[in-house]
Amino acid sequence: MIREYQLTIGDICGDRTGLRVKVEDVDIYDRVHFSVIEPSTIAMEEDDMEPEEMSYEETGEMSYAAFIHRFTRLGQGSALRRAA
Repeated sequence: MIREYQLTIGDICGDRTGLRVKVEDVDIYDRVHFSVIEPSTIAMEEDDMEPEEMSYEETGEMSYAAFIHRFTRLGQGSALRRAA
């Protein structure tokens, strides 16, 4: 399927709550697999936790359409590392 917005492995994406994720894979069933890089501020407030107490090893998956609707691409992971 041809798309206007093409995700690639390593893309860094974020949503309006501040959640930052890294795209790990897009499988043949159009499921986007991702890992959480930075938790949202809303999640930290709900759990009453400080950023250093949060677990960053969370993973998830959702349909390609749902992922594109929720997240905005912030950059390519490898490009962000080179710039730092």
